[in-house]
Amino acid sequence: MEYIKIVKKIRKTSEYDVYKGRHILTNRLVILKETSHSVATEGIPGSAIREISLLKELKHPNIVRLQNVFWNRMTIALQFEYIPMDLKTYMVRLPGNFVFPQAVIQSYLYQIATGIAYCHQRRIFHRNLCPQNILITRKGVIKITGFDAGRAFEVAQKVYTRNVTVLWYRSPEILLGTSQYTPKIDIWSIGCTFAEMFQRKPLFQADSEIGLMYKIAGVLGAPDKQTWPEVAHLPYYFSGLPVNKENHLKSIIKGAKNVEIHLMKQMFKFNPLDRISAKRILEHQYFLNFNKNLRIPTIL
Repeated sequence: MEYIKIVKKIRKTSEYDVYKGRHILTNRLVILKETSHSVATEGIPGSAIREISLLKELKHPNIVRLQNVFWNRMTIALQFEYIPMDLKTYMVRLPGNFVFPQAVIQSYLYQIATGIAYCHQRRIFHRNLCPQNILITRKGVIKITGFDAGRAFEVAQKVYTRNVTVLWYRSPEILLGTSQYTPKIDIWSIGCTFAEMFQRKPLFQADSEIGLMYKIAGVLGAPDKQTWPEVAHLPYYFSGLPVNKENHLKSIIKGAKNVEIHLMKQMFKFNPLDRISAKRILEHQYFLNFNKNLRIPTIL
């Protein structure tokens, strides 16, 4: 890291310290993600190994670019292209009465789905998709980041950790205790992000998994054993969830048109087998007359 000058510390997590830096030779800004624990005593974190291996394989305009990896006896650091803002920060900083134009929401959703479709085609799921892990350049280009929770998946169902995805963007199958999930968990997270762009606050918020399941059921209804037979066999399934006669998305997501609500409902199918794929999102009628190359500069 002798060619990188640290400008400021951006944030700290349990595993990483994240810095804004400047490359001395090129004068370009970069992001450095450095392990916060000693490699000498605790070894290289598995999350860092996964992120490096995945990002070496994933080369796409809507996925953040890993530029370099530095390591020594004490630490390992990942150097990324510098992107000034994530979607969550952008939504927070906008004026309180600001409403995203339809073209902006379409452009962001299309780019997110394009990046995730690329990952899924290569048998990789993200497992922590949320607005904080969706970066936006000043020119309006989406870059998906946060691949430390990502991993390759098998066609046959395997057992995976349930400790994935920020709580408010976590899919029902994980909330109800399954460890045999599919890439469709990413689609649920995309649906939550899609809804959040309309109201600029998370659609489902709670302090616990059971509380979040109640929130979801209050909007979408309880999981239906008829359409999702496996639900009754999940470890944390219980029959006391509220059942709605109709889906309340339309009344909650103000300003969303019927075609947008229809697409949202496809992302929020309880049964993962029925949930729309990232590839099918791109083919949805919502994008029928959409300019796929449209990029709208950020306004901050």
